[in-house]
Amino acid sequence: MLMRRTVALVACTLVALATARDARAGAMLMGGLGGPVGYGTSCMPPNDDGAWPAGGTGLDLTPAFPHGLHFYSGTYTTGWINNNGNLSFNGALSTYTPDAFPGAPQPMIAPYWADVDTRNATECDDGNYESGGGYPAGATCNSGPDYSSAPTTNGVWWSLTPGQMVVTWDQVGFFSCHTAPVMSFQMILTSTACGAVGADGGAGGANFDIEFRYSQCGWEAGDASGGSGGFCAAGTVGSSCTPAQAGFDSAETPDTNYASLPMSRMAGISTELCTQSNLTPPQPGIWQFLVRGGQILCPNAGQACMTTLKGICAAGQLTCGVNGMTTCEALTMPQPMQCNGLDNNCDGVIDDGPCPAGTSCDGTSCVPDCVEGGCPAGYSCSSGGLCVPTDCIGVTCPPGEICQGGKCVDACSGITCPIGQVCRQGNCVDPCAGLNCGMGQVCENGMCVPSCPCTACTASQTCVTTGAQAGKCIATDCVNTTCQPGFVCQTGSCVNECTGAVCPGTQICQTGKCIANTSQHDAGTDGGGGGKIIQPMDSGLGGGGHDGAVPDGGLQTDGALAFENLTSTSGCSCRTATGGERGGAGALGAGLGLVAMLARRRRRAPR
Repeated sequence: MLMRRTVALVACTLVALATARDARAGAMLMGGLGGPVGYGTSCMPPNDDGAWPAGGTGLDLTPAFPHGLHFYSGTYTTGWINNNGNLSFNGALSTYTPDAFPGAPQPMIAPYWADVDTRNATECDDGNYESGGGYPAGATCNSGPDYSSAPTTNGVWWSLTPGQMVVTWDQVGFFSCHTAPVMSFQMILTSTACGAVGADGGAGGANFDIEFRYSQCGWEAGDASGGSGGFCAAGTVGSSCTPAQAGFDSAETPDTNYASLPMSRMAGISTELCTQSNLTPPQPGIWQFLVRGGQILCPNAGQACMTTLKGICAAGQLTCGVNGMTTCEALTMPQPMQCNGLDNNCDGVIDDGPCPAGTSCDGTSCVPDCVEGGCPAGYSCSSGGLCVPTDCIGVTCPPGEICQGGKCVDACSGITCPIGQVCRQGNCVDPCAGLNCGMGQVCENGMCVPSCPCTACTASQTCVTTGAQAGKCIATDCVNTTCQPGFVCQTGSCVNECTGAVCPGTQICQTGKCIANTSQHDAGTDGGGGGKIIQPMDSGLGGGGHDGAVPDGGLQTDGALAFENLTSTSGCSCRTATGGERGGAGALGAGLGLVAMLARRRRRAPR
């Protein structure tokens, strides 16, 4: 005690920071909880380093969470609200200078662990309110029905209602007895829809959400933590001054279960917490985490984001990273170069091939080289000696778009991906591939959603509890159906995932995936069920496909291959759509004639 008072005395003699810091404004705090200031009907007496309750029994949490809170490996039915900005689970905590996470002295949830001091000037001079001593025995905050002794500012309030606990540090000051600038922040714990009574009947405690809200952010370190005016002087952080810590820690051995909010125990944490957010889109001053089965999840896993990579690798989605913090991971990794108007190898340059002999890449597709300046109808010889669609000459499209019919369209236009995949940046990808949703959630169409039984299944669905589909609601008639690779169960039957697929560019659909077409003729099998490998047979001269009986002319104007609806129980038999003789015999003849000329002459206009 003497040591702390000495530190405080020294701190009071320090020169104040040259530049005054204004309190940062952030989110609105949750109100309407009762009491004189709207933050609940219970509050803590003014104190320094105290807790509620002061005794060893702890605050009963069961009015809000009848089965307790399942937090990492522990289930807690009692807790202690500490004046210094945290909720602890093993006992009251008077520590005023925060430890780094991991490394907390006991399991705790800490919206702002720092040296909070809620005493006013009179109480600071009262010997019963000595530093580090909490508050006098028998002291109350809201004595009397009129709350005559309740603080209208600089107070700690809480509310316990079924399914929710809210603790508010309302305009609190810092040690020693500084009432300005102030911090206003909240900790909101809310049981989930299935959290009060989970799959285990509630025996393991509630699944719940953690939300931190920061409304006013005016200081970072008390005097005894090395601060002056509420902040650490330049060059003192890590040596003689320690700012606040925010997050939560299991305090287990080994202590690997924790989350530390950005800038914790660093200068600038007050600005960070009030102006930033871990939500997508950001909501300044609001930070949310999901606790499922005791583990911390992410609130926005699966949402779209942009990586720092280039080309098709730029599109990403948020995935749950270490300790509940999201990271943006690329949906598509670098692929071999193609001629489709995209940067497939992610080097920052639009790919220029490869293309078949006698053709060259015009930026979006492989087109014939001009033969003595001549091109088929609808095509013109470009300055580079290529037969390009006349209506796309001079059209330059932005990244992620290609020219079709003289207009720039999304690179996914006209593409129908295999079942279970989506088109991103002109490529068909599995939106759930590599997405870490964490415990208690599953990926559905690229989004992390609560797993069943927390999510109720429809009457025609069954909640799967084991295997690769665990936690998902699937059609009841598919529960006992196992399909080979490249097939998926629909209405009780295995359906080819290539059904209806229209792959990007010259790609073909095999075994449920759009892959590069490395063959130049229609021959061979896919090894699955004896079906043909589908090649891009459209010569581009008649604008349509055919039965694949002749070599590929190298130009595909429709940008994709179509597949008929196929239902099977084995193999992968993909074939071109019937009734697709759109070009007619004349167009086919013209295409063959052009290919013959290319083979004979190999002459082209100067580039």
